[in-house]
Amino acid sequence: GRPSEPFHLRLGELGALTIGHGTIMNGYYNVVTTDNFGWGMHGNFNSVYGGVELMLDNFASPEVLGGRVYTRPWGFIDPGSYWHRLAVGFSALMDINAPLELERDSAGNIVVDAAVSPEVADDQFTSILGLDVELSVVDEPWMHLMPYMDFNIHTGEGVGFHLGTMMSTWPTQTLGFNARAEFRWLSN
Repeated sequence: GRPSEPFHLRLGELGALTIGHGTIMNGYYNVVTTDNFGWGMHGNFNSVYGGVELMLDNFASPEVLGGRVYTRPWGFIDPGSYWHRLAVGFSALMDINAPLELERDSAGNIVVDAAVSPEVADDQFTSILGLDVELSVVDEPWMHLMPYMDFNIHTGEGVGFHLGTMMSTWPTQTLGFNARAEFRWLSN
């Protein structure tokens, strides 16, 4: 399935992974090269009442993990109503060994290991927490239009506020277009 369908599960190489609206994680790959395979996981469960989205970069040696849970409050009152399209979510993503500095040789070049992954000289645990609100204004088979607002906290580092709109349209079954307009305010 696709991430927007009721059930979605992807195991193995993760490519261009986005969580939620993409203000915390957007375009994430769990491998550096195709020769360095990683058993990652990305899964979604979506319903009229809410949903869950989870990711793990590698089952063998997990470093990047997290997800998003959301609820559609109006879905509990009147699932057939237009307002069931309103969702409120919470995201939490973390990097157990976030690189602060890469290892360099005497010439200043980045040192890589046998799998062509950069060697890390210094790292630390870091996490980002987020609250979001979205409303699917148009939700038709040929077009989807959704304004959203995200507030994210990079623990111990700063905050970010995102106000945007995502649009997808499919003029034919095989041709589609995606667009995003977003205002961002980020602290230092």
